[in-house]
Amino acid sequence: MVSEMLHHGGRYMENQGLLLYSVGDIDSLVLEALTLLRTLVDNDQEPPQSMLYIPKIAEGEKGWLVVVTSLIQSIPLDDPLGAAVITLLLDQCPLPSKITTLKLTKLLKLSKDGCDENFRSAQAQRNLCIILGCLAEKMAGPSSISLLTPDVLDYLISNMKHSDSPVVILHSIIAMEKFAETSENKITINKVLQSDPKNLLISLEKWYRCPQAEKREVGFCAQWLLDNLCMVESSPTKV
Repeated sequence: MVSEMLHHGGRYMENQGLLLYSVGDIDSLVLEALTLLRTLVDNDQEPPQSMLYIPKIAEGEKGWLVVVTSLIQSIPLDDPLGAAVITLLLDQCPLPSKITTLKLTKLLKLSKDGCDENFRSAQAQRNLCIILGCLAEKMAGPSSISLLTPDVLDYLISNMKHSDSPVVILHSIIAMEKFAETSENKITINKVLQSDPKNLLISLEKWYRCPQAEKREVGFCAQWLLDNLCMVESSPTKV
């Protein structure tokens, strides 16, 4: 499929920034990259063509938004390489502007009530949180501060409160950790968490003794965040 798209100019007019491809095309490219990356056995091998093509599509704002929403919706939750491929493909794409990232959060309708109904599956929310974390890390400093809007922070906290999926909670915590690497974000996150007498991280920290592996991961990450980035006076002493 990739060679056919390249032969026909990729259905994308790079100079004019026009989107002439379908969302299905992008989903297919993403899944093709996920499949072919399994066949790479050393660093000397050429990357799959899909990995070369996706960043070209993402050079314009509209293309970047389409690629990111495709990553959110198409990477399967149960694929062991899913999270790594999201990070890898996003790293290959051009760094978005502040305006573009804000357009993404508005497109997703992030808020204390969750997100747009098209992105409410555990799969989509896991992938969405991975992308938020990647962007927070790549855009450290003022850009990361602008990305952590009240709605974005409310969304992450809402996941931690209400999600039935430990995987979604885990990646919400990890995204919060990435945001907290910027000092101003750290202050903002601490202020919001400490405004709630029942600090979410303290509640989730108790999961580190849970027999379910995914919940233990949540507990470990919550504990690490409390110890290193979001310290609160009421956090219990570890023994």
